[in-house]
Amino acid sequence: MADKEDKAEKGGGKPSLTPEQQAEVEAKRAARAQGKGGGKKGKGPAAAAARELASKAELDSPAEFLASLSTWDAFGFVDLCEAIARGRSRCEQVAREIARLEWQLLFDHCYQKAIGARPQS
Repeated sequence: MADKEDKAEKGGGKPSLTPEQQAEVEAKRAARAQGKGGGKKGKGPAAAAARELASKAELDSPAEFLASLSTWDAFGFVDLCEAIARGRSRCEQVAREIARLEWQLLFDHCYQKAIGARPQS
């Protein structure tokens, strides 16, 4: 019992990664940065909208990539959300706005497909 309390006290109650897990995370991030990660990147409107929202916000290090997005980087956004959850980023509001926008774009796309509308250029 004391062991769990010590871990919670040292780590703020959040689980920490083993050195092997941390190395795997860093390797995946490096691969994504080189365009080899196989991550979900798209040329849709999410990147431009996220870049626009980011341009109006004060970004910290984990969120800086938002200001220069040319394609949507879903894994990068997940990394930002993880940094927020672990207390390493203070950009929660901009992340929430981007997540809301991402859902809105998805719903709009699905609705247009459902009614048989042609894609807008």
